[in-house]
Amino acid sequence: TFFGVGQLLSVGRPVRIDCTLGAGPNAVELQPVTAEISPAESLSKAVGPFPVGAVCKVYETDNGDATGPAPGLIDTVVITPEGSPPVEVDVDNKFPSGRVSVAKVVDGTAADQVAKSEFTLHVKCSRSLTAGGSEKIFDKKVKLKSGQSKAFKKALPIGAKCWATEPKDGGATRTQIDNDSKANAVVITEAASAIDVIATNSFNDAELIVEKQVNGGNPDTVGPFTFAVECTLAKTKVLLPGKDRQFRLAANEHRVIAVPKGSTCEVRETDNGGASRVVISDSDSSSKQGSSDGIVTVNKKETVIVTNDFTAGPGGGSGGNTPANTGSQYVMGITWAALLLLGVGVGLIRYRGRKSWWDAPIQL
Repeated sequence: TFFGVGQLLSVGRPVRIDCTLGAGPNAVELQPVTAEISPAESLSKAVGPFPVGAVCKVYETDNGDATGPAPGLIDTVVITPEGSPPVEVDVDNKFPSGRVSVAKVVDGTAADQVAKSEFTLHVKCSRSLTAGGSEKIFDKKVKLKSGQSKAFKKALPIGAKCWATEPKDGGATRTQIDNDSKANAVVITEAASAIDVIATNSFNDAELIVEKQVNGGNPDTVGPFTFAVECTLAKTKVLLPGKDRQFRLAANEHRVIAVPKGSTCEVRETDNGGASRVVISDSDSSSKQGSSDGIVTVNKKETVIVTNDFTAGPGGGSGGNTPANTGSQYVMGITWAALLLLGVGVGLIRYRGRKSWWDAPIQL
């Protein structure tokens, strides 16, 4: 707004004001006046004073990244006498905004088993500065499960670049994010003001084999034996089908269980059929108790073999991991019993021989 002498000029946005007083050869170019207006302040500012009758051209010197024409001449006005209605100079800057959302997709042969897994996505946005360089304008972390998405409410300027990273991928076999760095960020435009960053985690399966063996006893009369399996991936419980969480195996049978690649699984025999001893042998020695605890990390194929010993007969021992009597122990027991009886017999022969060796016959 222009006022007369002693009055002020009020305009919106950063401008430069070039004024000329008089016309023809007597015209005088006045010193240009600039005004810097911060969007954080009022979008108008008083500038002046200017002499009455001066012809002033108002230029926008910085449109603040507004869309539309580049900064330039806005209007030409004449300073009116003091007390006259103000001459207004309006600057129309359009700042359309956009928003970013992020979505989680889970696929692969083991996708159903990680339906409860939670994934952390880190979303960032930046914008270029007219003076050069860029500044970060958005930085948020969000946790999503399979099939979930998050639309952020914050308005972002046109031209903003957004991308996402995934600090925690839930143990995925492979992770694909369409826009995973500033270098390949998705850009907000007037035509595409709502942008999506999609993170896809793929989970392939591996094989866990549980095998049942029996030592001693009749395989047709002992068993079947009950097993329970639990698996975790990235500290989250794997959703195994009911038929794989608990099942029964007879002697020499096995079960193949599909689990997400990288899962850590524990196999337990919950009913050993009264075996005198149970021995566990697995193909992964990296756990704390090595290859005898039934705990395996399954990256391709791992096997857990559970052997129940019935050499003392079903229920002949105390069960659990109590060692069973071996064949040699039975042989030694029989041998000592025979020697004991023989010793008694010899003693009787000698005794009877001394007392009445002439008596016949001598029976043992």
